[in-house]
Amino acid sequence: MRPELYIDGKWRTGAGARFGSNDHATGAQVWEGIGASSDDVADAMNAARRAFRAWAGRPTEERIAIARAFGKAVEARAQVIAETISRETGKAGWDARGEVQANGRQD
Repeated sequence: MRPELYIDGKWRTGAGARFGSNDHATGAQVWEGIGASSDDVADAMNAARRAFRAWAGRPTEERIAIARAFGKAVEARAQVIAETISRETGKAGWDARGEVQANGRQD
């Protein structure tokens, strides 16, 4: 199983409980993972606090470019993300696609 947590620039496996999601229509497993423990969360919060100053010091245009790059990455995977949302929540495909498009929108 691939590590689920990205903390302080590194992937790692969480130390919390295993959990997952099933397709409401078929009962098939959509995904499974391991959650974060309270120590994992504390590590993530500490890493975020350390990183904030450097992030805030970046020029606004650079931060906007990073956010837009994220939007493009969402757009590139929109179909897979929408299918996963639909299977996981039981939403209609058109509704899940709309959700992905709203979150990947680059206004």
